[in-house]
Amino acid sequence: RGQVTGATLNPGLLGQPDPGTFGNFPKNSLNSGDYFNLDMSLTKRVPVGERVSLELKTTFINILNKPNFTYGNTQFDSTQFGRITSTTGSSRVIHFQGSVRF
Repeated sequence: RGQVTGATLNPGLLGQPDPGTFGNFPKNSLNSGDYFNLDMSLTKRVPVGERVSLELKTTFINILNKPNFTYGNTQFDSTQFGRITSTTGSSRVIHFQGSVRF
């Protein structure tokens, strides 16, 4: 049907290293893409009187709403190995704040 439902590595290709050894799999070689998150803040100060001012502030977390994908399982003997099954980080969040300074 054109869908991959599971896959396994060739038997004997990768295995557990002997006790006290590190093995030969390169460190940090499983990457699921770059993590990118853009935050932004806008502030406007309006003088109301000689000593009083109004401050309006808006903060945007992950303003572009970009998903950051990550691996769900990194166990070599799993049928889900190497599949990107989830995201990390948060979706877009917007905060509004108003304050009076005197």
